[in-house]
Amino acid sequence: GMFNNPAVGLVIAGAHYTANLTLGLGLRFYGRSEKEKTLQPRTKIHLIPAKALAEMLGIVRQENRPFGKIMGDAVKNSINNLLNIGGFIILFAVIINVLTELGVIGLIAAALGKILIPVGVSASVLSAVASGLFEMTMGTKLASEASAPLLQQLVAVSFILAWSGLSVIAQVASMIAHTDIRLGLFIAARIFHAFLAGMYTVVFYNLFEPEINTSTVFNAYNQTGLGTTLIFMKNSLLLFFGILAVFIVISLLACLAVNVFRIFARKM
Repeated sequence: GMFNNPAVGLVIAGAHYTANLTLGLGLRFYGRSEKEKTLQPRTKIHLIPAKALAEMLGIVRQENRPFGKIMGDAVKNSINNLLNIGGFIILFAVIINVLTELGVIGLIAAALGKILIPVGVSASVLSAVASGLFEMTMGTKLASEASAPLLQQLVAVSFILAWSGLSVIAQVASMIAHTDIRLGLFIAARIFHAFLAGMYTVVFYNLFEPEINTSTVFNAYNQTGLGTTLIFMKNSLLLFFGILAVFIVISLLACLAVNVFRIFARKM
């Protein structure tokens, strides 16, 4: 919507989800030496809907509250969480405007420019990235309006979306404050995700470049009838098989690396 180009959405989605899959594949090796702690014994129910229903009925019995009370509390908690998220978005939008007026965003953009401008990155996307470090919605909006090559705009957007901004990180911190989930690991994963998404954006941009150029001249969503449906199905299938192909290659390389490591570990 920000780019007024539906094919651009395929690039952003493809890069974002492929980076997620890659990160998930890599994190499967994290904490393998740690033993899983379960509060309750495992049940023998294998069907997910049946297991979910059994869990729900078990919690209802443990809570010793009427079902209507449980549903009401669930709705209240959901509304409170929505207000919490909205409050963080507004808070960081105000913070970005204050930092912009104070020149802090400009200083961050200038610092990024010392690294990125020499490698060919347009200076116009630096303020967008600097703003996206705090709040992703404003950052992506600024990136879509930057006077830079489209590929650089998309890389900036993918980087910002994957990093998700300090606003989202603050939201996550408030949600996991009373759990044993490590915020440091989440932040590290966001950093890796950001760089992976940026790299995959280049791959998917080259894959969908004909569709991007066509959509720029003639927006596919402005068509009607069978043509729109066929174009949508074609782009969706391209995106699916593109992500599947990349994921298979990454999986094979990861398995190969693990086997090689095991061979060397046995010899040592």
